[in-house]
Amino acid sequence: MASIGGIQIALEVVEQLKQGNSDAQEEVFKALSTPVYTMAMRILGDSHAAEDVTQDTFIDVLTKAHTIREPSHFVGWVRTLAVNRCYMRLRTPWYRKRVNYEPEVVAEDDPTTNMIDVERALAEMDPKTRLVVWLYCVEGYTHEEIGKLLHRSTSYSKVLISRLNKPKKEEETKSAEKTERESTSRTTFTDQWNRMTCP
Repeated sequence: MASIGGIQIALEVVEQLKQGNSDAQEEVFKALSTPVYTMAMRILGDSHAAEDVTQDTFIDVLTKAHTIREPSHFVGWVRTLAVNRCYMRLRTPWYRKRVNYEPEVVAEDDPTTNMIDVERALAEMDPKTRLVVWLYCVEGYTHEEIGKLLHRSTSYSKVLISRLNKPKKEEETKSAEKTERESTSRTTFTDQWNRMTCP
């Protein structure tokens, strides 16, 4: 799960993009479209929404490229556009009311079980927690940057991240078995993020 921020775009390509050069537009799209889609998919948990966000992000890139003041910050600028598009999607009434489907169950002997457990844990999070986890653990945003982006306090993302290490209180309507399964999934997810990417 690579960060968009790790991708390099040559400064001359950015300058050509600002001038509306079609070759530069194609090069930027080829380099960044898959990472933008991947990030949107992880945050939103919906392939169609991720496709829409990717398309809208690159429309923004093409129409606003002339406003870029610091070509060296271009990739970060694209990432910010994509994150803003994801956040706007999360705030729509349609997204909040959409139907969530149960994630696919993976066999215990599957060699990709560890990877799928992370994917399943992400899918089971509420969308805003998933957004914060992705920004903090993968994209490398600081708590202060996340707070500014989401118009929240710095402690907002700190609290959400810290809650991953704590099992949720059992709700009256949940069975003990389901609660145990969810707690195990969260623990596995947190352990994997701590080992792999979280600072």
